[in-house]
Parts: sequence; C-alpha cells; structure tokens
Amino acid sequence: MRKMLPFFSIILLFGWQSVAADPPDTGISGVYEVMVGVADAEQALEYFKEFGFTPVASAELTAAQAAQRYGVKSALRSWRLQNGTVDAHGLLRLLQWANPLGPGVGFAPPETVGTRMAVMRTRDIHRLADVFADLRDGAGEPLLLAGPVYDDLYNATEGVPSIVNRRVGVREMAVYGRWFNHVFFQRYGYTI
Repeated sequence: MRKMLPFFSIILLFGWQSVAADPPDTGISGVYEVMVGVADAEQALEYFKEFGFTPVASAELTAAQAAQRYGVKSALRSWRLQNGTVDAHGLLRLLQWANPLGPGVGFAPPETVGTRMAVMRTRDIHRLADVFADLRDGAGEPLLLAGPVYDDLYNATEGVPSIVNRRVGVREMAVYGRWFNHVFFQRYGYTI
C-alpha cells in the first residue's frame, strides 16, 4: 500500500487539476506598488533604507490637489521607493498626510483589515531576529516577534537530516509593529 500512495497522490493531483476552474483573466500579474501611510516619513525612509529601498521620486500635493486625486482634503508628501534596480514591481510609496483621517491600523493582529505587511527574503534570519529583539528590548520599540520557525516545504528533505544530509526548506519569522508588519524568510537548500 505504501508503494501505491505516491501513484494515487499523482492521480489525485492531476485529476483534481483537470476539474479545477481556471482563474479569471484579470490582466493582473503582480503587485506594482504598495502605498503606506506613515506618521514620520524621515523615520520610515531610514527604516526601509536598511532593507535596500531608496527614494527614486518624491512629490508634494496641496490639500486641494490631494482632495482631487485621493478624496482627502489634506496636504500630502509622498516618496516612491525602489528596491535595488527593480523598477517593474515591488515599489513602495510612503505617504505622509498633514491631517490624517485617523490613527491608522496601529499595533493590530495580522488579520486586521488594512494591515500593512511586507514579505521579504533574507540571507540571515537569526541576525534579523536579534536586531528586532534589540529594538524591542533595548530601544523600547513595541514589537511582537514570532519565530524564526523552520518548515520543510513539500517534504523536500530526503532521509534524516544530518551534517551531511542538510535540510531543504524555509525558516520564517514575523515582526508586528505599530505602523508596519514584516514577514521574513530564509531559504535552505534550494533556489527559485
């Protein structure tokens, strides 16, 4: 029976795929830009600089211009950030309103509607865990840290992991803060 399980799994997988509906053609193929409202743009610019983002454009709108464009009667300062040389997707726009409509999402659970979250890959997740723990414990920044935790995606590790037979998977952690949430992941033993 154990030898038949992979065979049945393949049949089930391909059989299910053949009856699954195709996703609608929306013309959307990725996220081009994410807009995030911040209370302190200088602090946010410095923060995202640490993750490789640099400002590539900025603008200021009067309250009348912002009302026409966004429906908010408040002056606005805006920065477009780019990560490395990638300019086709993954851009980040920081918005600092002179008179915000409200306090924003703030320090909220991850499933809160409107939560701002980014997922980023790292080469050293344990170093990031230390950095955010230092921010929380030393600088008093109210952060909730979850992880890092390891996951063997798709059971890709063959046999028993050892010094010779290394794991194949991903280690993830989440950092929940007052104005932004991050999920970081580090790949082990594979590339995409």
